[in-house]
Amino acid sequence: MAAAVQRTGLRSDTIRSWERRHRLVHPARSPSGLRAYSEADITRLVLARDATRLGHPIGRVAGLTDDELRRLIAEAGATREEDTTPERAAVARTLAAIERYDFTDAMQALQLSSLTLSREGFALRVAAPLLRSVGASWDEGRIDVAQEHGISRMLGQITGALALQQFVDPSRPTYVFATPPGEEHEFGIALAALIAAGYGNRAILLGTCVPVRSLAQATRRLGADVIVIGTVMDVTSDHLAYVRELRGSTGRRPDIILGGRGAQAAAQLLRAERIEAIESLERFADRMRAA
Repeated sequence: MAAAVQRTGLRSDTIRSWERRHRLVHPARSPSGLRAYSEADITRLVLARDATRLGHPIGRVAGLTDDELRRLIAEAGATREEDTTPERAAVARTLAAIERYDFTDAMQALQLSSLTLSREGFALRVAAPLLRSVGASWDEGRIDVAQEHGISRMLGQITGALALQQFVDPSRPTYVFATPPGEEHEFGIALAALIAAGYGNRAILLGTCVPVRSLAQATRRLGADVIVIGTVMDVTSDHLAYVRELRGSTGRRPDIILGGRGAQAAAQLLRAERIEAIESLERFADRMRAA
């Protein structure tokens, strides 16, 4: 492990996570349980590192072959010089400011983007790529917990302010956004709510760890047409039970969307409950545009 860390520049806990959760590499084990990484393992870890630095989620990266990863990285390198959009510049400026603890400059970069872009544009082209880049920087040890908390606080302030400035078209549906108990990550549903609000929908963000009875009651009181449940965790039997109880409490309406990693697999297990699965913000934006 020490050699793998030195060769790849990744932290040991990142390598273990990519091995256990995403099956990226399969190192041999000594009789005492020590990992032994081959040259092929090191090559694959380096390719995955470079791909995640470009903003690709590790869940997708782990499913690609080494040759596919090389093409992905090469294509990004070929277009990097000409792909200097204001959004990418804002992400780079914010991340650089965070790395040097310049929170004022980071906030100014984010505020400027939020003022010049649509809600969907800010969510998809600035906030989401920034969060992925922050995650990669954390994995590589380039930022610490104070810097990660700083960017989370700033994004929370900006997305909260944008959510309050929504124009609601009375002919459009009401969306309610929440995460189930145990899921404390709010950015997925917060950015989805911004996208929904940008199309004139009434978007109500209830927050994280919402008990199923509270969510059902809020849905009835608000007259919600759609419930969006987000999670970054692997879907478990508790998630399935949560959705089944929610459907039993609310009836055939409203529609229920399960978003995040594993949503598609969960929806297959919940066919009788008529659950829609949307695994990415980009797909959610596609749904809003189609509507």
